[in-house]
Amino acid sequence: MAEIPVEYNPWVDLLRPYEPGRPVEELARELGVAPQAVVKLASNENALGPSPAAVRALREAASRMHLYPDGSCFYLAQRIAQKLGVTSDWLVFGTGSNELIVLLGLVFLRPGVAAVMSEKSFLIYRLVTRMFGAEPIEVSMKGWTIDPGALQEAIGEDCRLVFIANPNNPTGTAVSRENLEAFLDRLPDHVLAVVDEAYVEFMPEGQAPDLISRMREGKMVCSLRTFSKIYGLAGLRIGYCVAPPPVASLLQRVRQPFNVSSVAQAAALAALEDQEHVRRTLQLVASERRYLESELRGLGMEYVRSVTNFMLVRTGNGLQTFAALQERHIIVRPMDVYGLPDFVRITIGTHEQNRRLISVLRDLPGGPGRRT
Repeated sequence: MAEIPVEYNPWVDLLRPYEPGRPVEELARELGVAPQAVVKLASNENALGPSPAAVRALREAASRMHLYPDGSCFYLAQRIAQKLGVTSDWLVFGTGSNELIVLLGLVFLRPGVAAVMSEKSFLIYRLVTRMFGAEPIEVSMKGWTIDPGALQEAIGEDCRLVFIANPNNPTGTAVSRENLEAFLDRLPDHVLAVVDEAYVEFMPEGQAPDLISRMREGKMVCSLRTFSKIYGLAGLRIGYCVAPPPVASLLQRVRQPFNVSSVAQAAALAALEDQEHVRRTLQLVASERRYLESELRGLGMEYVRSVTNFMLVRTGNGLQTFAALQERHIIVRPMDVYGLPDFVRITIGTHEQNRRLISVLRDLPGGPGRRT
């Protein structure tokens, strides 16, 4: 317990602050180098950066930053609704998917209820569940992939939410369309399935489940989307939830006013329209993923086959690899907090960044890590 005179919620003692990927500027200060000398491959950001159209839109919107933003994200909502074939009352916007997960917790979680999730999945699900005094129930994976059957078996009468990251972070794997839709068909009415689709745009065409059709059929499911990954706007913090209007209405009641900035809305709308930038991003990720797979095999290093813009790689000792790479100005993400101490997660970068990474891995003291 913290030593303060004011009583606070006891379950806060169960929380640990989320530790994001290390910032470029922090390592640059520590090493005494320019930020441009540091390669960050830790947080699954877009290696190409934002769309040039998004940058132009942001600059234009900056002249209006003295005004409060449109709290409804009207124009962005209209465009996304048109793209998805829904109306804008299906959409709730937030400062990235994280805020939307907190809003779901505000509406559905409290002491005495539970949320079900997979082990080795996004840590925020567990953190937010505990934030509201609810019980996180973690189930085993099937290999490196979320197991819908295990999630189903863990759902009890006290369960309110089930979190499914598809594709999953940090493994980079995805549940098949057939398996996920079959899971949703069996979902009890008292449970809302939260499908986190932060990386869905990286999946091969036609393999992502049709969640909106399930929502139209009356299934209690919602989808979380973000502009932080394929759209390259992680620094602006903007995402949205697609949900049946009755669920979306509940989230709107607990959403803070003016939560999404005007510059984020403008950049997101422009990024959404620049499908050429999306195409080039997908092309880069696909080709560089093949390159990394080939090079890692050549080093005798194990990795998990990914459908995303990152890879989970066994290096022998993740923290040691993390520290050694930092000394060479490269930031990756150690996976000890996910119960994977032998692994690091590596964002797929540009070809030059990936070549530099492989060169450093090859020269690490003691060899490149665990060999197959």
